[in-house]
Amino acid sequence: MSMPPGVPEDPHAPPTAPMYPVQPQYQPPQPPQPPQAPPAPPQYSAPQYSAPQYEPPTAPAAPQYPGGAPEYPSAPGGGYATPPVYPGAMGDPLVLPAGSSFSVWFAKVQEVAKRSWKSALLVTGLGVAVPYGISGLVGQLGSWGASLSFFAIGDFFTSIGTLFLGWFLALIVAVAACFVASAGWAGGTWALVQEAAGQKPSMGQAFSYGFKRAMALFPWAVVAAATFTILSCCLWIPGLYVAFAFSMFGFVGVFERGQNPIARSFSLTHNSATFGATAGRIGVLLAVGSAYYWIIRVIEIVLGLVGSATTFGSFTYNLIHGVVSLVGGLLMAPLFAMLLIGLLPTYAELRARQQPLSTGQLHQELG
Repeated sequence: MSMPPGVPEDPHAPPTAPMYPVQPQYQPPQPPQPPQAPPAPPQYSAPQYSAPQYEPPTAPAAPQYPGGAPEYPSAPGGGYATPPVYPGAMGDPLVLPAGSSFSVWFAKVQEVAKRSWKSALLVTGLGVAVPYGISGLVGQLGSWGASLSFFAIGDFFTSIGTLFLGWFLALIVAVAACFVASAGWAGGTWALVQEAAGQKPSMGQAFSYGFKRAMALFPWAVVAAATFTILSCCLWIPGLYVAFAFSMFGFVGVFERGQNPIARSFSLTHNSATFGATAGRIGVLLAVGSAYYWIIRVIEIVLGLVGSATTFGSFTYNLIHGVVSLVGGLLMAPLFAMLLIGLLPTYAELRARQQPLSTGQLHQELG
């Protein structure tokens, strides 16, 4: 074997055998691979849904009052509750939501009665029933000596003079009774609103407020009483209509200053949209009140039979009938309390149908 050019051959190197190409190793044929199965289809997974979180409805925003919302004083020992600040709420102590049914109204009247029956009975008993009874007593005593006999002309004209003098005295007392009754109605209204606001008013505070507001009600009370008396003497039904139409004037005089109480009462009770519901509510109160009134009248007639045994026109006769009228007037206290308790939420509902109203606003309007 020759070396590449330029490289000397090693004379001592052993001889080498010639180089033959290496034969590739035999590879046996591989058996064919079975066909691969097609890939599995993708697994479907249902989307995950999460239920929305329930959020309770929020109360409407509090009404804006001129000068800020009313503040309620706290009790000396604590514990006074604050009335709801949103109008027309189901939990409002006095104001019903607009469109409430008769059953809801009746439940509200029961709620007010449970809360304030003592205050209503005491204030209206002392402020309305007592003056009513006293006016009846004076009216009976005023006719003492009036024996209308056509057989003695001199005695006849004397009796006429005595009768008119007694009627004049009774009229003065009746007008004074209207003033005291106005104070009692205003004081009773104030007490019911205070208790609806969670406070505990005293009778002295109620009458103090009532006499401050009496002059605002007194002239209208005289007009209402005279109208009711005259129409009731003609027929009982016109008197009931007057009682229905004028039923709200006492509350208008207390809460809505600057309004004509009788005209405003007529407007509230005769609203075409609510006349049926209003007539039903006030009609129930008047029906119950009329039934109670006639029960008292029967009691007066029975007690008056004692005085019938005496001479007509004598002092004893008039005194007995006067005392009976006084007792009958005092027994009217539950009737006046029932009317106050039933008519106040009715008035609040009628106003709430026209504009938002709450117990807090009524408390503020008391002044």
